[in-house]
Amino acid sequence: SGNDSNDGKSESKPWKTINKVNNVTFSSGDQILFKRNTICQGTLTPKVGNVTFSAYDSGENPVINANGAWLAVYINNKSNLIIDNLTLKNAGNAGYTSISAGIGLLNTNNTILRNLKVIDNYGISGIYFLSQNSSSGNNNLVENCQVSNTRGTSAYPLAGGINFYGENPAYGTGNRVINNKVFGNRGNGISLNSASNIISGNEVYDNGYHGIGLGVGASSNTISRNLVYENCSQQDDCFGINLYRVGNNNIVSYNMVFNQKIITGGNFGSGAIRFDGGDGTDGVDYTATSGNKAYYNIAYDNYK
Repeated sequence: SGNDSNDGKSESKPWKTINKVNNVTFSSGDQILFKRNTICQGTLTPKVGNVTFSAYDSGENPVINANGAWLAVYINNKSNLIIDNLTLKNAGNAGYTSISAGIGLLNTNNTILRNLKVIDNYGISGIYFLSQNSSSGNNNLVENCQVSNTRGTSAYPLAGGINFYGENPAYGTGNRVINNKVFGNRGNGISLNSASNIISGNEVYDNGYHGIGLGVGASSNTISRNLVYENCSQQDDCFGINLYRVGNNNIVSYNMVFNQKIITGGNFGSGAIRFDGGDGTDGVDYTATSGNKAYYNIAYDNYK
């Protein structure tokens, strides 16, 4: 139901399409609410920041069905948004040769993703934050979300669950990934390559590659109190928590890491927690880092 000629300001006069929402310039503090038990087709692309997208009424989350479009939600250089209580699905397809994801956030700050179901998408990851400069990609929160069944494409065969990527390790700081359930994705469950972020309280399992991964140069991050198990079903040389050529002062503590899988015919196997530090500029190894610590973790039944 609904009509895009309505004013959209009451339950009795709702809009009908996402295109209508995309074409309105909202005021700071506005709330745009989708009715539960409904499905909207297309990609949500807000024109402004400082607004909330959520749900009203009772029942299941409203669904934004991308129907094979590159994203279900695209946040392009907008900040201070709240996006919660929505289901985002069916972005991309297996043949995609460019980027796609359930929700893509380019150069956003202070944005909250909460109580989302990001499911059955194709692309680089279910939730993808990209930071292109030091003043963007900062202080975002992903909390209480389910991110599952992200499948690979021609461009990105190792599709992840939640991915924060800075074009420089100094980009994208102060982000928090808290109390999410991340499972059944083709690549890493949760990954980032920047500094001073927190990954805590998540349940990360049955992902094809590492459960939680820090990338080249990542420094001063905290990975704590996560439950990480039964990952590594698609790749050799894989770990529940993997710190790969990282920078300094990362902390891995109070995690439970167990039952990582091993692929048939692999040369290296899998394990619980790996530190592989440094950038390799010495031409010898990747261990030239300092201040990284792992303590009070429980690790068992990880294959090797």
